[in-house]
Amino acid sequence: MKLTLAVANAACFTTLLVTTGCQGAEVATPPVSDASLQGTQFQIGSLPASKAQAIAAFTQPLPEPLIALGHGASRYITSPIIDDSGAYTDGPIIRATNTTTGYGLEGVTDVTGAGIYGHAASGNTNSYGVYGFSPGGAGVYGYDAQTGAGVLGSSMNGDGVEGISAGSQTYGGYFTNTGSGGALYAQAVGGTAVKAISSSGFPVIFASSNNSTSVSATTTGSKPAVYAVASGPLNSGGGAFEGTAYGLIARAPAGTASYPIVAQDLTAKNVFYVDGNGDVFAHGYNALKATSTRQKALGYAAAATTPAVEDTGSAQLVNGSATVRLDPTFAQMMDSTSTYHVALTPDGDTLGLYVAGKTGSAFVVREVQDGRDSLAFDYHVYGTAQGHARDRMGLASSAGPRPPARPR
Repeated sequence: MKLTLAVANAACFTTLLVTTGCQGAEVATPPVSDASLQGTQFQIGSLPASKAQAIAAFTQPLPEPLIALGHGASRYITSPIIDDSGAYTDGPIIRATNTTTGYGLEGVTDVTGAGIYGHAASGNTNSYGVYGFSPGGAGVYGYDAQTGAGVLGSSMNGDGVEGISAGSQTYGGYFTNTGSGGALYAQAVGGTAVKAISSSGFPVIFASSNNSTSVSATTTGSKPAVYAVASGPLNSGGGAFEGTAYGLIARAPAGTASYPIVAQDLTAKNVFYVDGNGDVFAHGYNALKATSTRQKALGYAAAATTPAVEDTGSAQLVNGSATVRLDPTFAQMMDSTSTYHVALTPDGDTLGLYVAGKTGSAFVVREVQDGRDSLAFDYHVYGTAQGHARDRMGLASSAGPRPPARPR
């Protein structure tokens, strides 16, 4: 009888078998030891069925624990090790606090997975997979010790990385490179590499570099690598470039089919462009020149039927003859296969002057009818520019630079 009660109390002690019908008073009885069972004859079948199941479960060896965490863990995890869900209000589900210089929460992976993975199941724009907050430091800090990315953002339909700043004279995104690379690198395949919008008085993009390129943008599609739009008042600009040596450097392959610089109006018509050979095309050339009263005068450039170079000067006619030597640099600018022209204006009374001969380095002036007067005269020399002997005014070709496609 005592043995039967002891075995029954042992069965009730196991918390796995609450369904055996034992009362709380019975659970308080200590379980029987293996030594007390030795040499005792009893039949398990004489106990109730639930009691027999309890003893059988109690006497079986415990299963080996599954290793889920810790060094050397190796098994597939198909469900979260810690899984919790519920209606939480403004409180974190998991909080890790460190009051020293360590980390509140650290995730490490030795393979191609993620050390920490954040997932927002809601499609709400106010839900975040990972949210970082700091009252003075960085909300999220990413660091890579090799050749990867410190922070990598990717999106199927939205923005890969979005930065917002509400402070004064701060930036939504701030990039610094202390090495030999660029501060910001953007590459787009068919879309816009960098899109920036500013609704304040500060620049849309501000980039600074001490040793390398401040901004480098590359695209392999039909959209521009950099596209800037100013929708403010008339004095607003799409882009401003400033440098102590070069304000703007624009490059394109050599040739007449490429254009390093193109200026258009709002209807996408070309008003000014430079091709890969350095030839400039514009609707007109207006020049502002300073006056003696420190005002500005507006001048206009003349259009010639041939690409020409010109030079002017004065010389002295002695006993009816003068030899005028051309400026050596100017002479090299003229095409050697074309003749140059000289216009003469005497500065005194004479029967007339004429050009008696020309060479590649000088021309001879004489007075008509074997005159022997000595007087000053002015001359104007104009010739065809080097390499343009066959060029002459014609109708402008429609094959100019096409307007770049606007970004999405």
